[in-house]
Amino acid sequence: KTTLDRVQSRLVSDALVLDMLAERVAAADCREGYVLDGFPRTDVQARALEQRLKPTDQGLVFELKVSDESIVARAAGRLACKGQSCTRVYHQVSAPPQKPGVCDACGGELYRRSDDEPAVVRERLRDGDAVFAVRAEAGQSAAKGAS
Repeated sequence: KTTLDRVQSRLVSDALVLDMLAERVAAADCREGYVLDGFPRTDVQARALEQRLKPTDQGLVFELKVSDESIVARAAGRLACKGQSCTRVYHQVSAPPQKPGVCDACGGELYRRSDDEPAVVRERLRDGDAVFAVRAEAGQSAAKGAS
């Protein structure tokens, strides 16, 4: 998380994401399956995922079509608690705190993460558009190979 917090507006390196993914899906709670939300994001990630899948792995790919402005509004409305041990997340519209700017759970200050700023989200969407076609193609290929 510390590395991710420092990244701010840039996409995380493929190597870091792949290392984190490999470590996470090796955990016992992933043995029966897992969902990759927003992954792969780059051509390198898609191809690496395809290479790591075993012949016995089964995969499904879902493409959700959401307007860029809906994504920006959702991210920009997200609020996180600054409390040291609090992980509570709110949304200004769909799940607001009882008192604006204050965490219901611990009383900590709520803030919008720098990577949820509208301009940053739009930049990430532009970056993602550049690799979306490759992601979809690789994901479909991986799903076909695993069926």
